[in-house]
Amino acid sequence: MQRTLGLIVACVALGAAAFSLAPSPAPQSDLQKEVERLRVEVAELKRKVGSTEAEVLRKEVDDAKKKVEEAVTFLNAQADAAAALVEALRDAEKKGFTFGINPESRVALLQGFQTFCDGLQKNVPGRKPTTDDP
Repeated sequence: MQRTLGLIVACVALGAAAFSLAPSPAPQSDLQKEVERLRVEVAELKRKVGSTEAEVLRKEVDDAKKKVEEAVTFLNAQADAAAALVEALRDAEKKGFTFGINPESRVALLQGFQTFCDGLQKNVPGRKPTTDDP
């Protein structure tokens, strides 16, 4: 009986030692703090990613606006060049271009075409200006 009692006491002592060495679970408040910290970190990462995408889109829109403005400026210059050519054609016609040899009318027409061609080559969107512009 003493042997059985000694064995029981030894088992109880061994069980108590095993429970004392086992890692204790973290208190609930520590887990809640960790979960909250992770939520904040995830929210911050989402915000950073969202702002990065917004910046990229904003830059693309700004670039597109700039290109549209350049295209509109170019088209306005083409309209001005066309108007100048029409005036040169009218001037050449007034000077008798259609009636025989008339040097003044041909000079006026050539100047009009030159102005028109200069306008076509000015401020072309996406092309660097040449250094030999007048």
